[in-house]
Amino acid sequence: MIICRSCCSEKNVHAVCPTSQGSESKKRSKMEIDRSIKEAFQSIKDAGEAIDTLIFVYSGHHDDRGFQLLGNDQDVWSDHDLCRQIEELHNVKRVIAFLDCCYPKKLAVDCGLTKKCVQFCSSETEYKTFGTAFTKFLIQAFTRKAKDIRCLNVEKTHAEKECVSCKGFNSDIITFEKLAIYLERHMRKHWEESIYQLNPSSSFHDSAWVIGFNMRFDANVLFKINGKESSIKKDITQVNTIEELKKDFLKELFEGKYVLVYG
Repeated sequence: MIICRSCCSEKNVHAVCPTSQGSESKKRSKMEIDRSIKEAFQSIKDAGEAIDTLIFVYSGHHDDRGFQLLGNDQDVWSDHDLCRQIEELHNVKRVIAFLDCCYPKKLAVDCGLTKKCVQFCSSETEYKTFGTAFTKFLIQAFTRKAKDIRCLNVEKTHAEKECVSCKGFNSDIITFEKLAIYLERHMRKHWEESIYQLNPSSSFHDSAWVIGFNMRFDANVLFKINGKESSIKKDITQVNTIEELKKDFLKELFEGKYVLVYG
């Protein structure tokens, strides 16, 4: 289970695992996992700032009673518990839940007027999920280009690293709509079945919601003017490509001082 806020720097990511991390890995108790989950959500509540997007990822067992945190029937974290935790995040604007599990339920989150919530599931509610292809495709969507790795749907013997669906996913910025299409097409090719998209928030209508970047290089913006560091904030939802974002930065920084020539 991964709970993170964008941007997904290490300090903003909370991973809750069924085993302890370290040289001697051993199974954790349900009490320990419950505490880790509560601490992760509490850290978001205590952030002291408005958070644009919270991402919740679960990959594991699930049945009618909820998430099987340790892979057995005795250690269950209910869907209701997750909904309650999300509802209590009053400083979070949007929530995306990715559920890679069997029999995923619609998260009955009361979003109110200020929060938007949407979920992606690896299968429909009445079906089982086999393997972790959904999670792999989700990771692949954000990292395949940067790492220059082969798509999971492409045979190792092929010279091409991209499948047909990958080639239609080449823009710099990843929106909700583009990610939905990407996951849908890749899962259809892999398992011949669709992903399940659920939207418990009636206020969600923005298919152009920016989720992240489809980067092929490191992006570091640092301005030093006369020896002093400066920063400029930009709303990336107003641009379609990284090149447009660069031009906007340059225009704001130098407009009225220099003639800008884009080449």
